[in-house]
Amino acid sequence: MPMYYTFTRSATTNGGGNTCSNHFRLLTVANQQNCVVVQLSAQVRNSTTAGSGFMSVAVYSQGTTAGGTAYTPTPQNPKFAAAQTAPATDATAFTSYPTITRLDAIGFAQTGGRGGWVALERDNGWTLNPNGGANGNLDLDSFTATASQALEVAGQFLEG
Repeated sequence: MPMYYTFTRSATTNGGGNTCSNHFRLLTVANQQNCVVVQLSAQVRNSTTAGSGFMSVAVYSQGTTAGGTAYTPTPQNPKFAAAQTAPATDATAFTSYPTITRLDAIGFAQTGGRGGWVALERDNGWTLNPNGGANGNLDLDSFTATASQALEVAGQFLEG
């Protein structure tokens, strides 16, 4: 039976418009169950009238989070075990920005609109294999036309 976990972070988009900022990195650990990301969303929390933004979903080649602050996902059911997947946030800077492969983009309106993506079935989710590395991680980055937008980043994954 899969166990579901959520993650969310209040963040700020980059101080320069049209510039990438990384907010979450999900990284699997050795010998864990596969992690399947099944839901992602982003929402700007103010009323800027210019343009839109998007959350970029990517994988990267190195096998560590390269800095950041450890984050503990919340189990959907309090009886679930703690998540094995090890997310990190940009609460402290990531020490490097590795070579990445962009997978998808989730649009949202800078006027406060929410954008999101949900897997239609488990096999439609992004599967992160155990042991980190290029097949065991996922990056969530924001891009907005206007600088320094208050942003909520959220998602859900399952293990098992």
